[in-house]
Amino acid sequence: MELPETFVLYHGSDQEFWLRRLLAVWSWAAGSIGLNYPLVLAGLSEAGRRTLSNLAEEFGVKESVQVLPLLPLRELAAVYLRCACLLHPAPLSPWGDAVAAALALARPVVALETTQSAAVVGPAAYLVPEGEQVARLTGAALLTVIVEENVAASLSQAAQKRSQTWKQEEFAQ
Repeated sequence: MELPETFVLYHGSDQEFWLRRLLAVWSWAAGSIGLNYPLVLAGLSEAGRRTLSNLAEEFGVKESVQVLPLLPLRELAAVYLRCACLLHPAPLSPWGDAVAAALALARPVVALETTQSAAVVGPAAYLVPEGEQVARLTGAALLTVIVEENVAASLSQAAQKRSQTWKQEEFAQ
């Protein structure tokens, strides 16, 4: 598996609605960061891959989007550790899913603000409220985390504090 040197990670739903939202966000940010920080997607089914391919072309971002094969947990943890940021513009699953994994590995997170996400991440993520401007606001939040290193560092530190009770070594195994 070959990863770009720097990248934004998405590991979430592969339903068309959420992939469409993801690419709306990405199309807003990709012009500024897409060449240096491509969007890497993990965990997509074959149907999700086909949907993504069509949508990436529709949104004009195909060249800045890469899909990983399905990975075992150890390799997926290594992908998380290398990402510049986790982008999660959807509600969390009941178990916290990708956002909890990113926090456990002290990665910056840009996510949709919900009661559940606020409870899971606290101050350890850049949360964006749902609404008409969600794609633009999430794209702007992503740009902020990528471009302003102090913001990313602050989120990483908050994630590390937030997850001190979690055992990072156990997740990475």
